[in-house]
Amino acid sequence: MPYPRFHELPTARREAVLTAAAQEFADRGYEAASVNRIIGAAGISKGTLYYYFEDKEDLFASAMEQAMQRLLDQSGFVPAHALTAATFWNTFRKNMRRSMEYMEGDNAYVRLARSFHQLRATAPSSTAAHRIVDMIAGYVRQIIERGQELGVVRTDLPVPLLVEVTLAVDEAGDRWRIKHWDDFTHEERLVHADAQLDLMRDMLHADYQGWEEP
Repeated sequence: MPYPRFHELPTARREAVLTAAAQEFADRGYEAASVNRIIGAAGISKGTLYYYFEDKEDLFASAMEQAMQRLLDQSGFVPAHALTAATFWNTFRKNMRRSMEYMEGDNAYVRLARSFHQLRATAPSSTAAHRIVDMIAGYVRQIIERGQELGVVRTDLPVPLLVEVTLAVDEAGDRWRIKHWDDFTHEERLVHADAQLDLMRDMLHADYQGWEEP
């Protein structure tokens, strides 16, 4: 995590640093990204950068977290506590569709996400990768627990296991979609997003809890 003093900077200054970092990581990927180019674009010194961030991984994770939070905000993601049994599944369908539209208007996010998946593949134990996964896992856990409260998510498996399998499907779908992003039209992306969510719904839905004997 950035050192607490980073959050004491003016908002515009923080935005400039993280935007410069996100652009560099999106353009070149994590390994090839240059800290020197980032500080040049942000207008700060290397000493200043390391005054606020522990290392390159910390900077990447911070830039990715900001980009993901912006995606959530722009896509209108609904807090778990605001979901009802009637709106639960359809809310996620709307959110996923909005996220596709956001990504189509922000190709830098697509390229940054591609950098994240490359890092996951080459260095799965990196602290940056774990931070991003933990951020997503926290949100998924809130949604699953809320769904169980509402009676729409199965309760016959431990919550940590439900979180893990949901993350696995989500990450596989996101990785595949990002890899093939330029191969599909807008409508095809929406079809794939719907199908992926349907897969997750079938896996988690309370109606499918238990085994039907012939």
